[in-house]
Amino acid sequence: MCFNFKRNAVLFLLILSFSISSCSKKVKDVGVASYWKSAYLKISSNDSLHYVSVPSDSAVASLVMIHGSPGDFTVFESYLKDSLLARKFEMYAVDRPAFGKSKFQDKQTLLEQSEVINKLVEEDFVKAPVVVMGHSYGGGVAAYLMALDNEKVKAAVLLAPTLAPDLQKKKYYNYIAKGLSPVIGKTWRSSNREMWTLAEELKMVGDSLKNITGKVYWLHGTKDWLVPYETIDFAQSMVSDSVIDVVTIDKGSHFIPWKNENEVRELIFRALDELD
Repeated sequence: MCFNFKRNAVLFLLILSFSISSCSKKVKDVGVASYWKSAYLKISSNDSLHYVSVPSDSAVASLVMIHGSPGDFTVFESYLKDSLLARKFEMYAVDRPAFGKSKFQDKQTLLEQSEVINKLVEEDFVKAPVVVMGHSYGGGVAAYLMALDNEKVKAAVLLAPTLAPDLQKKKYYNYIAKGLSPVIGKTWRSSNREMWTLAEELKMVGDSLKNITGKVYWLHGTKDWLVPYETIDFAQSMVSDSVIDVVTIDKGSHFIPWKNENEVRELIFRALDELD
Protein backbone atom coordinates (compact mmCIF):
# COMPACT_ATOMS: atom_id res chain seq x y z
CA MET A 1 0.00 0.00 0.00
CA CYS A 2 2.88 2.34 0.79
CA PHE A 3 4.31 1.67 -2.67
CA ASN A 4 0.97 2.42 -4.32
CA PHE A 5 0.66 5.69 -2.43
CA LYS A 6 4.12 6.84 -3.47
CA ARG A 7 3.51 5.78 -7.05
CA ASN A 8 0.21 7.68 -7.18
CA ALA A 9 1.77 10.71 -5.51
CA VAL A 10 4.58 10.82 -8.05
CA LEU A 11 2.06 10.43 -10.88
CA PHE A 12 -0.03 13.29 -9.48
CA LEU A 13 2.96 15.61 -9.26
CA LEU A 14 4.03 14.72 -12.78
CA ILE A 15 0.56 15.59 -14.09
CA LEU A 16 0.47 18.84 -12.11
CA SER A 17 3.97 19.69 -13.30
CA PHE A 18 3.00 19.07 -16.92
CA SER A 19 -0.15 21.17 -16.68
CA ILE A 20 1.79 24.15 -15.35
CA SER A 21 4.96 23.74 -17.40
CA SER A 22 2.94 23.42 -20.59
CA CYS A 23 1.82 26.98 -19.98
CA SER A 24 5.34 28.23 -19.23
CA LYS A 25 7.59 26.58 -21.77
CA LYS A 26 11.29 27.28 -21.62
CA VAL A 27 12.91 29.45 -24.25
CA LYS A 28 15.83 28.06 -26.21
CA ASP A 29 19.05 30.03 -25.80
CA VAL A 30 19.36 30.44 -29.56
CA GLY A 31 18.15 33.91 -30.51
CA VAL A 32 17.22 34.94 -26.97
CA ALA A 33 19.67 37.82 -26.94
CA SER A 34 17.82 39.45 -29.82
CA TYR A 35 14.82 39.97 -27.54
CA TRP A 36 16.27 40.74 -24.14
CA LYS A 37 19.43 41.25 -22.13
CA SER A 38 20.29 39.05 -19.16
CA ALA A 39 21.88 40.51 -16.02
CA TYR A 40 22.33 40.07 -12.27
CA LEU A 41 21.73 42.54 -9.46
CA LYS A 42 23.98 41.84 -6.48
CA ILE A 43 21.89 41.91 -3.31
CA SER A 44 24.55 40.73 -0.83
CA SER A 45 27.81 38.78 -0.84
CA ASN A 46 25.85 35.53 -1.26
CA ASP A 47 22.71 36.64 -3.09
CA SER A 48 22.07 37.82 -6.66
CA LEU A 49 18.81 38.54 -8.45
CA HIS A 50 18.70 37.47 -12.09
CA TYR A 51 16.56 39.50 -14.47
CA VAL A 52 16.18 40.20 -18.17
CA SER A 53 15.42 43.53 -19.77
CA VAL A 54 14.15 44.85 -23.08
CA PRO A 55 15.49 48.36 -23.75
CA SER A 56 13.36 50.90 -25.58
CA ASP A 57 14.32 54.32 -26.94
CA SER A 58 10.67 55.37 -27.09
CA ALA A 59 9.62 54.16 -23.62
CA VAL A 60 7.75 56.50 -21.31
CA ALA A 61 7.66 54.07 -18.35
CA SER A 62 8.99 50.73 -17.08
CA LEU A 63 7.13 47.45 -16.67
CA VAL A 64 8.51 45.03 -14.06
CA MET A 65 7.10 41.48 -14.24
CA ILE A 66 7.12 38.91 -11.41
CA HIS A 67 6.28 35.24 -12.00
CA GLY A 68 4.36 32.81 -9.80
CA SER A 69 5.31 29.53 -8.14
CA PRO A 70 6.96 27.62 -9.69
CA GLY A 71 8.25 29.62 -12.63
CA ASP A 72 10.91 31.92 -14.01
CA PHE A 73 11.12 34.98 -16.24
CA THR A 74 10.12 33.00 -19.35
CA VAL A 75 6.53 32.99 -18.08
CA PHE A 76 6.39 36.47 -19.64
CA GLU A 77 8.10 35.56 -22.92
CA SER A 78 5.27 36.74 -25.16
CA TYR A 79 5.07 40.09 -23.36
CA LEU A 80 8.82 40.64 -23.57
CA LYS A 81 8.58 40.08 -27.33
CA ASP A 82 5.56 42.35 -27.80
CA SER A 83 6.50 45.26 -30.08
CA LEU A 84 3.55 47.40 -28.94
CA LEU A 85 4.56 47.09 -25.29
CA ALA A 86 8.17 47.82 -26.25
CA ARG A 87 7.14 51.14 -27.79
CA LYS A 88 5.84 52.37 -24.44
CA PHE A 89 7.80 50.43 -21.81
CA GLU A 90 11.28 49.40 -20.91
CA MET A 91 10.50 45.87 -19.74
CA TYR A 92 12.05 43.82 -16.95
CA ALA A 93 11.23 40.27 -15.88
CA VAL A 94 12.84 38.73 -12.82
CA ASP A 95 13.65 35.24 -11.62
CA ARG A 96 12.33 35.33 -8.07
CA PRO A 97 14.69 34.14 -5.31
CA ALA A 98 15.13 30.32 -5.47
CA PHE A 99 13.94 30.17 -9.09
CA GLY A 100 15.56 30.34 -12.50
CA LYS A 101 19.08 31.75 -12.43
CA SER A 102 18.73 33.82 -9.25
CA LYS A 103 21.15 32.81 -6.53
CA PHE A 104 20.05 33.09 -2.90
CA GLN A 105 21.59 31.24 0.01
CA ASP A 106 18.52 31.36 2.26
CA LYS A 107 14.77 31.17 1.70
CA GLN A 108 13.19 34.59 1.22
CA THR A 109 9.71 35.32 2.56
CA LEU A 110 7.12 36.98 0.34
CA LEU A 111 7.80 40.36 1.94
CA GLU A 112 11.57 39.88 1.65
CA GLN A 113 11.15 39.09 -2.03
CA SER A 114 9.25 42.32 -2.55
CA GLU A 115 12.11 44.17 -0.87
CA VAL A 116 14.66 42.41 -3.09
CA ILE A 117 12.81 43.31 -6.30
CA ASN A 118 12.30 46.84 -4.99
CA LYS A 119 16.09 47.19 -5.05
CA LEU A 120 15.99 46.56 -8.79
CA VAL A 121 13.22 49.14 -9.19
CA GLU A 122 15.33 51.68 -7.28
CA GLU A 123 18.23 51.37 -9.71
CA ASP A 124 18.81 54.54 -11.74
CA PHE A 125 18.58 52.67 -15.04
CA VAL A 126 14.95 51.65 -14.33
CA LYS A 127 12.92 54.44 -15.88
CA ALA A 128 10.14 56.05 -13.84
CA PRO A 129 7.20 55.77 -13.59
CA VAL A 130 7.07 52.03 -12.94
CA VAL A 131 4.18 49.60 -13.37
CA VAL A 132 4.69 46.28 -11.57
CA MET A 133 2.89 43.16 -12.75
CA GLY A 134 2.72 39.85 -10.90
CA HIS A 135 0.95 36.53 -11.29
CA SER A 136 -0.14 34.29 -8.40
CA TYR A 137 2.63 34.30 -5.76
CA GLY A 138 4.32 36.97 -7.86
CA GLY A 139 1.13 39.02 -7.61
CA GLY A 140 1.45 38.93 -3.84
CA VAL A 141 5.06 40.08 -4.15
CA ALA A 142 3.98 42.89 -6.49
CA ALA A 143 1.26 44.04 -4.08
CA TYR A 144 3.66 44.27 -1.16
CA LEU A 145 6.19 46.03 -3.36
CA MET A 146 3.47 48.64 -3.92
CA ALA A 147 3.09 48.94 -0.16
CA LEU A 148 6.79 49.80 0.28
CA ASP A 149 6.03 53.37 -0.81
CA ASN A 150 8.61 53.55 -3.59
CA GLU A 151 7.88 56.85 -5.33
CA LYS A 152 8.77 55.35 -8.72
CA VAL A 153 6.05 52.67 -8.51
CA LYS A 154 2.74 54.19 -9.60
CA ALA A 155 0.54 51.21 -10.51
CA ALA A 156 0.25 47.43 -10.30
CA VAL A 157 -1.36 44.84 -12.54
CA LEU A 158 -2.20 41.84 -10.36
CA LEU A 159 -3.12 38.54 -12.00
CA ALA A 160 -4.86 36.27 -9.47
CA PRO A 161 -2.51 37.31 -6.64
CA THR A 162 -1.99 35.34 -3.44
CA LEU A 163 -3.01 37.76 -0.69
CA ALA A 164 -5.73 36.27 1.53
CA PRO A 165 -4.20 34.12 4.30
CA ASP A 166 -7.38 32.16 4.99
CA LEU A 167 -7.59 31.16 1.33
CA GLN A 168 -3.94 30.13 0.96
CA LYS A 169 -3.82 27.26 3.40
CA LYS A 170 -1.73 24.22 2.57
CA LYS A 171 -3.35 21.87 0.07
CA TYR A 172 -3.12 18.09 -0.04
CA TYR A 173 -0.50 18.13 -2.78
CA ASN A 174 1.76 20.29 -0.60
CA TYR A 175 1.87 17.43 1.89
CA ILE A 176 2.58 14.97 -0.92
CA ALA A 177 5.37 17.16 -2.27
CA LYS A 178 6.94 17.56 1.16
CA GLY A 179 7.09 13.80 1.57
CA LEU A 180 8.68 13.46 -1.86
CA SER A 181 11.04 16.41 -1.43
CA PRO A 182 14.24 14.42 -2.17
CA VAL A 183 13.00 13.31 -5.60
CA ILE A 184 10.94 16.18 -7.03
CA GLY A 185 13.76 18.53 -8.02
CA LYS A 186 14.96 21.96 -6.88
CA THR A 187 12.23 24.02 -8.56
CA TRP A 188 9.35 22.07 -7.03
CA ARG A 189 11.08 21.93 -3.63
CA SER A 190 11.46 25.72 -3.70
CA SER A 191 7.83 26.16 -4.72
CA ASN A 192 6.50 23.85 -2.04
CA ARG A 193 8.72 25.41 0.62
CA GLU A 194 7.35 28.90 0.02
CA MET A 195 3.77 27.65 -0.23
CA TRP A 196 4.21 25.79 3.06
CA THR A 197 4.64 29.06 4.96
CA LEU A 198 2.59 31.40 2.74
CA ALA A 199 -0.57 31.65 4.88
CA GLU A 200 1.43 32.45 8.02
CA GLU A 201 3.50 35.06 6.19
CA LEU A 202 0.40 36.74 4.77
CA LYS A 203 -1.13 36.96 8.25
CA MET A 204 1.96 38.70 9.60
CA VAL A 205 2.22 41.37 6.91
CA GLY A 206 -1.42 41.86 5.85
CA ASP A 207 -1.87 45.23 7.53
CA SER A 208 0.85 46.79 5.38
CA LEU A 209 -1.48 46.53 2.37
CA LYS A 210 -3.19 49.61 3.81
CA ASN A 211 -0.10 51.57 2.73
CA ILE A 212 -0.95 51.11 -0.95
CA THR A 213 -1.93 54.40 -2.56
CA GLY A 214 -1.15 53.75 -6.23
CA LYS A 215 -3.72 52.26 -8.58
CA VAL A 216 -4.17 48.47 -8.61
CA TYR A 217 -5.63 46.72 -11.67
CA TRP A 218 -6.80 43.25 -10.69
CA LEU A 219 -7.59 40.42 -13.14
CA HIS A 220 -9.10 37.20 -11.77
CA GLY A 221 -11.04 34.20 -13.07
CA THR A 222 -14.16 32.92 -11.33
CA LYS A 223 -13.06 29.28 -11.74
CA ASP A 224 -9.60 29.70 -10.23
CA TRP A 225 -9.03 26.67 -7.96
CA LEU A 226 -5.49 27.64 -6.92
CA VAL A 227 -6.11 31.22 -5.79
CA PRO A 228 -9.86 31.60 -5.16
CA TYR A 229 -11.76 34.50 -6.70
CA GLU A 230 -12.87 35.48 -3.18
CA THR A 231 -9.34 36.80 -2.61
CA ILE A 232 -10.71 40.04 -4.04
CA ASP A 233 -13.02 40.44 -1.03
CA PHE A 234 -10.05 40.28 1.33
CA ALA A 235 -8.10 42.87 -0.65
CA GLN A 236 -11.06 45.24 -0.80
CA SER A 237 -11.39 45.00 2.98
CA MET A 238 -7.78 46.13 3.37
CA VAL A 239 -7.51 49.06 0.95
CA SER A 240 -9.67 51.91 -0.26
CA ASP A 241 -12.29 51.12 -2.92
CA SER A 242 -10.73 53.78 -5.11
CA VAL A 243 -7.43 51.88 -5.19
CA ILE A 244 -8.54 48.55 -6.71
CA ASP A 245 -10.12 48.20 -10.14
CA VAL A 246 -11.30 44.60 -10.64
CA VAL A 247 -11.74 42.92 -14.01
CA THR A 248 -13.45 39.53 -13.81
CA ILE A 249 -12.87 36.69 -16.27
CA ASP A 250 -16.09 34.69 -16.30
CA LYS A 251 -15.23 30.99 -15.83
CA GLY A 252 -11.56 31.93 -16.12
CA SER A 253 -8.80 29.72 -14.71
CA HIS A 254 -5.63 30.52 -12.79
CA PHE A 255 -3.40 30.52 -15.88
CA ILE A 256 -4.11 34.11 -16.87
CA PRO A 257 -0.72 35.11 -18.36
CA TRP A 258 -1.10 32.48 -21.08
CA LYS A 259 -4.86 32.09 -21.54
CA ASN A 260 -5.89 35.74 -21.29
CA GLU A 261 -3.06 37.65 -22.96
CA ASN A 262 -5.37 40.20 -24.59
CA GLU A 263 -7.00 41.11 -21.28
CA VAL A 264 -3.59 41.39 -19.61
CA ARG A 265 -2.24 43.69 -22.32
CA GLU A 266 -5.34 45.86 -22.12
CA LEU A 267 -4.82 46.33 -18.38
CA ILE A 268 -1.12 47.14 -18.84
CA PHE A 269 -1.90 49.89 -21.34
CA ARG A 270 -4.79 51.11 -19.22
CA ALA A 271 -2.47 51.38 -16.22
CA LEU A 272 -0.12 53.48 -18.34
CA ASP A 273 -2.88 55.71 -19.72
CA GLU A 274 -4.26 56.42 -16.25
CA LEU A 275 -0.96 57.25 -14.55
CA ASP A 276 -1.01 60.59 -12.76
